[in-house]
Amino acid sequence: MLMPRTEKAPAHLELDKYAPEPNLKWTFREAEKPVNGLIALVFSLIALTPWALLVGAVRTVYLTLFHSLLKTDMIFILEQWNSIASAGALKGFSLASTPSSSTLLFLLSILAQEFLIVVYWVGLRLYQYLPLAALLSVPLVLTGRSALGELRVRRAKRPILEGVGLKAKGKAE
Repeated sequence: MLMPRTEKAPAHLELDKYAPEPNLKWTFREAEKPVNGLIALVFSLIALTPWALLVGAVRTVYLTLFHSLLKTDMIFILEQWNSIASAGALKGFSLASTPSSSTLLFLLSILAQEFLIVVYWVGLRLYQYLPLAALLSVPLVLTGRSALGELRVRRAKRPILEGVGLKAKGKAE
């Protein structure tokens, strides 16, 4: 529809809706005030105190064990431990026995999974971590099943509860 320029547009077209709007002026919030350095330092020290206590405790225990092992003969300690275990005080538990290969593989797969968690924490994204964790969980489950199966067989041969005074499996009081 063509209209001459001298006439006004009809009201039903509502042309004022489509007129240019005024320019927008943005107002940004004020910059945050920096935190007092002393307060930040105090709360950082409070957050790090448990870690310092843990490191100090681990250091103390490590040095105590390390120095005691240097002063005494390791073979003597193992002989004493085995004499206590063979006397019946610690039935089913021997510190001097070597773990089986499946147990070692299980522990290594646990360590690999823990290492992957640390790597994820340091720099991987979740979509990078999940496929790797799924791949590492397969040997973890398989070696865990075999290690626990061997433990079950070993405990069936020599139960831990034997002679402790507790009700053992299959024995009635």
